[in-house]
Amino acid sequence: MGAKTVLLVEDDELIGKLLVFILQRDGYQVEWLKDGQQAQELVLSGRDFSAVVLDLMLPFFDGLFLLELIRNQAAMASVPVLILTSKMGEDDIALA
Repeated sequence: MGAKTVLLVEDDELIGKLLVFILQRDGYQVEWLKDGQQAQELVLSGRDFSAVVLDLMLPFFDGLFLLELIRNQAAMASVPVLILTSKMGEDDIALA
């Protein structure tokens, strides 16, 4: 059985490298994208992922847009999504 694949959408280079290291160390394959437009294209392609780690503040499309897109794709509707953000407002938390 092959490694499970995690979609990581994070534009910060340092945070992205750290998350890739941690996930790969724990046996996951990682598809790392650095902006919302790339992520939109991949989500719409129908690829299968075991989980998604999603930053909210991204170039082109924000993470909330991508989260809604993910939830509207039949193949990804039940995939666990971990929101990663420096936003701390109650509104941001409630939206996510």
